Amino acid sequence: MACLSGGKDSYTMLDILLILKRKAPVDFELIAVNLDQKQPGFAEYVFPRYLAELEIEYHIIEQDAYSVVKRVVAEGKTICGACSRFRRGILYNFAVENGVTKLR
Repeated sequence: MACLSGGKDSYTMLDILLILKRKAPVDFELIAVNLDQKQPGFAEYVFPRYLAELEIEYHIIEQDAYSVVKRVVAEGKTICGACSRFRRGILYNFAVENGVTKLR
């Protein structure tokens, strides 16, 4: 399971994994997953278009993590730690529910 954030690192990681899938001496399945956290300004149409062009199995998990984190973190404090933990929990749950054994 390749977890895609939308940054250049996750696009690069997916490209590398797709190359490995074609050339590696072992066979493995690869799915791409993006967590749409409902952050203001997030262009939710980008991933489905891009991943459909790659003809790879993908899932877009829609979970309003942004509002939850904003509610539990005090105003003026950084939300990064709470957001990261919450995001990982959502992705780990998806992995378990779908029989995924490796996350990247």
